[in-house]
Amino acid sequence: DSKKEKVAAPTQNLLNKMAASGLLSTHRGDYMRFTHAIFGGYLAGRGLSGYNTDKRLIEQPSWSGRSIAMHYVAAKGDASQLVTALLEMPDPILERNLLMMGKWLRDAPRKSPWRGKVLTSLATTLQDDTISLILRGQVVSSLARSGDPSVAALFRQLLKTQSAYHIQLAALGSGLMQDKKATESLTNTLVSMQNAYTLTAACLALSAIGTDPALEALASALLQGDESVRRGAAEALANHATEGWAMLRDGLEMDDILVRRSVVYGLARIKEDWATQLLSQIQVEDKEWAVRDIAK
Repeated sequence: DSKKEKVAAPTQNLLNKMAASGLLSTHRGDYMRFTHAIFGGYLAGRGLSGYNTDKRLIEQPSWSGRSIAMHYVAAKGDASQLVTALLEMPDPILERNLLMMGKWLRDAPRKSPWRGKVLTSLATTLQDDTISLILRGQVVSSLARSGDPSVAALFRQLLKTQSAYHIQLAALGSGLMQDKKATESLTNTLVSMQNAYTLTAACLALSAIGTDPALEALASALLQGDESVRRGAAEALANHATEGWAMLRDGLEMDDILVRRSVVYGLARIKEDWATQLLSQIQVEDKEWAVRDIAK
């Protein structure tokens, strides 16, 4: 079904202007193409958003133009039928349709009627332990980039579970969203969890949040945690160019060998001349071979 009003065909003058602007490139035989797929996909999506084109879009082979056009259909129109049809096409190993729809969320209006279905499907997939962590990590990214307030609440809820994997994924999501309300639960994770990957995720999240309470939690972990927590805290502080780097410099002055050893791991992640120079000094000047050896 098409709109009642007629859509004007592009004139030669318009095409010439598009070519002159760099939007189109010209080729032999009077052929033209968009210089980048995003241009064609965006215009196609805008144009198709007022038409009932769900079936024709879905039946196309998978290619970039189709995916981009769907994205902008969802951004500018009602993609409810499109979402329903895609959700009914199972892809249990790669979940390509679900991940594709997850990317639509960041550009779609907050009140779009289909958003709830996609968010619910993503949340269900996130908590399914039969699905690989790599795939669920992509789900976390889609959820976090949606900017939906309900997502931050979901991550905070998962941080309070007993599952190391759920906490790990939720921590990364909370960090991506820079959710200050998650600071307390992330801090508790540093004490209650033993899984090294989960501890690292919690440290990275606290560094990304970057508030005073979050950085204080990392400083405490660096000074008082067990060895894996200290290393995770130091490496996370390397991501914070102001207070984090200053904390690492201060850590080199401490007598605690575990603090200095952990700080070396953090400094190794900083691609700055001053950090390289400090590591060179540590290799020669630190009084403990266990610290000097790590700095090499």
